Amino acid sequence: MKKLLKNKFIFLSFISFFTLSISCTSNSENINKNLEQKTESKFISENKFAKELINSQFPDETQKKDFIYNQSKIIANKKQELKSALVWFSPLRVSLVNSQSDYKNLIETSKKILENNINKNWLWILDNIKSFEFVFNPYGSKFDDQGTDYFKNVLENVEQFNPSLKISINNNQIQDVLTINVNNDKEDLFQNKQIHFLIYDNNKAIKVVTYTQNNQNYLKLIPDLFYSPFSKSVDNFKNNLLNLEKVNIKSKELLINKDIEYNQNFYDNYNHLNSYKTFNDFNQFKTFSSIYADINEATMKTILTDQSIENEDKIFRYTWRNIND
Repeated sequence: MKKLLKNKFIFLSFISFFTLSISCTSNSENINKNLEQKTESKFISENKFAKELINSQFPDETQKKDFIYNQSKIIANKKQELKSALVWFSPLRVSLVNSQSDYKNLIETSKKILENNINKNWLWILDNIKSFEFVFNPYGSKFDDQGTDYFKNVLENVEQFNPSLKISINNNQIQDVLTINVNNDKEDLFQNKQIHFLIYDNNKAIKVVTYTQNNQNYLKLIPDLFYSPFSKSVDNFKNNLLNLEKVNIKSKELLINKDIEYNQNFYDNYNHLNSYKTFNDFNQFKTFSSIYADINEATMKTILTDQSIENEDKIFRYTWRNIND
């Protein structure tokens, strides 16, 4: 009898300890979740890396405070405005605005709405970045693989790890930043150019370009997300982003040389600087730029078809396609 009571006591003690352990674990998870939600509930201007971007644009303290205040007070139905604009103009097809569609005016108006918000309300966008949905985009300004199966093959490859071809950011807090100084090329107009990759979720990045022109500071938020699904660490991902920009430079040079060669076949006295002007920083970093799209198409093709690049070093371009309320 005593032995039975002893065993019962041990069993009940074990159950109590097990229940307490589960309760503690559950409480710990809830605390961590609450802390994460509390962090995300703060406006993004409190984020260390967002502060650095803001400071780079607004050296005047009053202007800085006004900008942050105005961005934090943007009304909630702004998302619906952008969602409606994305129905008519898709950043995936930047040349659509040049089509002779019956809805041309609606397409142009929608494009202007998106441009205005990307250029003026970039901090609000970063604060709400979790609501933005991006779709895989290997394309340039034209959906043309020049008679090859490249697009078909690369889409099938991406579908293996991302069947929907869509992706979003899980946590709106900028985790890290990779900043790259950009040298000027012939016919460039901007000074002090820098590319900033804002890193989220260990392997996703939003691209931001900062520069000065006529002693004014400017920031361009690129409506793309770059994703390395198999990268092993943030450092691995940063190396992928560095390689992306190196290949971008080569892609730009290749397209400039092709443009020069093409025009020299038609014009005996063609000035090669005209091609550099076509591909200069002003045209490359315009919002929804066909030049930017074509450079990135060439870059993606190089990276995704290079058999020497390991899976963990692959990087994929996604473009803003939708916004969730």
